[in-house]
Amino acid sequence: MLIAPESKDFAVTRLGVVMSSLAGEPEEAWGVLNPGGVRSADGALHLFPRLIAEGNFSRIGHVRVRFEGEVPVSVERLGNALEPLEPYEVGPNGGGVEDPRVVYMPTIKCYVMTYTAFVPHEP
Repeated sequence: MLIAPESKDFAVTRLGVVMSSLAGEPEEAWGVLNPGGVRSADGALHLFPRLIAEGNFSRIGHVRVRFEGEVPVSVERLGNALEPLEPYEVGPNGGGVEDPRVVYMPTIKCYVMTYTAFVPHEP
């Protein structure tokens, strides 16, 4: 029998937009959304957003969040964490990788990312 831990009440406060599409950046032409995130050993917050290029072609980016005090205010773009390369990740009508989730696994001393690959069906 599984017993759920006692839940705690907490408050959520919207602080604003930390990252949006960069104008003129082809890899972000159709949007930036749905990031996974993790803190590194030095405490920095890293996000891994879905970057959607023209034609519904997605990559997973890598950014570090910049803070003013305790408030996240912007990001530093660090490049791409994952590009779609496999046949099950891209097709003639787009495709890509998305929905990244990252966790540190102390037993193997590594960060591990899971993601979803997709290829759109023919219209």
